[in-house]
Amino acid sequence: NYAKGCRFFELDIIKTSDGKFVAAHDWNMWARFTDYTGQLPPPLSAFKKEKIYGDYTTLDMEGINQWFEAHPDATLVTDKISEPTAFANAFIDKGRLIMELFSVMAVEKATKNGINAMISQEPLFDIVGDKLNFLKINNVKYAALSRRTISRQTELMLNLKEAGIKV
Repeated sequence: NYAKGCRFFELDIIKTSDGKFVAAHDWNMWARFTDYTGQLPPPLSAFKKEKIYGDYTTLDMEGINQWFEAHPDATLVTDKISEPTAFANAFIDKGRLIMELFSVMAVEKATKNGINAMISQEPLFDIVGDKLNFLKINNVKYAALSRRTISRQTELMLNLKEAGIKV
């Protein structure tokens, strides 16, 4: 995809049993794709030994950072993880990081630490009062919404567009 011109790359980030960030959708799916039979979540050492479909190397933070160091025009978009400070501190360049976050508190924490937050739909819909003002105060430039939700939220979509927030 990089060779085809893509510059934004989403990785689902979860933690191993020893608290290390890795790229995987969820542990059950990862175990199916690698034929792993041990306890879930595995420790980082076991995670790194496995191959997805027998061919593909798993990505821990070292691998993620190496790839993004070699591709300085690429941006990482995270999903699943809602620990903005800890993850941003582990990533090579928080200026090239957009984190989908799943609570208002996580968005506020990201803002206080100079991390680009993308608010997920549930916390966006849960904001009481002026949603756009909250997003503006917290410098949120992105919102992640289900395609199934967009058609039911036309007014909000137009307001987000007018405010320069990408959905």
